[in-house]
Amino acid sequence: MTSLAIDRLGRLYVAYTRDADNLPYLITSSDAGRHWSAPEMVAAPRVNRIDPRTLAVAVAPTGRLALAYSGSYDGGRTWDAFLATSDDPLAPNATWWSSAVNDPSQPLQTGSPSSLYGDRDWFGTVQFDRAATPWAGFHCVRTPRCPSGRFGLVGHLGFSPGTPPRRTRPARRHRHHRRAHHRRAARRHRLSLHSAPVTVSSG
Repeated sequence: MTSLAIDRLGRLYVAYTRDADNLPYLITSSDAGRHWSAPEMVAAPRVNRIDPRTLAVAVAPTGRLALAYSGSYDGGRTWDAFLATSDDPLAPNATWWSSAVNDPSQPLQTGSPSSLYGDRDWFGTVQFDRAATPWAGFHCVRTPRCPSGRFGLVGHLGFSPGTPPRRTRPARRHRHHRRAHHRRAARRHRLSLHSAPVTVSSG
């Protein structure tokens, strides 16, 4: 599956998955698709597969790029909601910040994502608000977190104001905070994560 975003200068951002590993990759083009960057794998640390049908990409007027997807740490037994963002996605060594939106101890799905009509887990989405904060929507179904049916979950990544990236030891997980991992170094940055359940009905 693929997802496309185009910024105000006409640059293209294509997110897609490979059958070989079921992980998300990003390619970019600054000349209307005549030339493309080398693929960059952009999954969060320890994610070993994603549901390709949920992969979504968006770009803000500032040039900030965001990806959203349902991903798994355990080969597909459980699934969590992930957001990733970069302020320099066109750089050869772009910096990405990634985190699960939900608490991974309470996954949003278990087992293989459903493809049955009326119970499909498709169509994740990501959009930016006026402050260039990425928001994404996900499914929650067949888990203790949402035992009474299917729910939607909306969440965003928000960097703590005035907190510069710095080297630090990993912190314990907190109900409303995660540590976002720099993909190429040991830097971490505190994020405020907010989610709100939204009931989703199928008809």
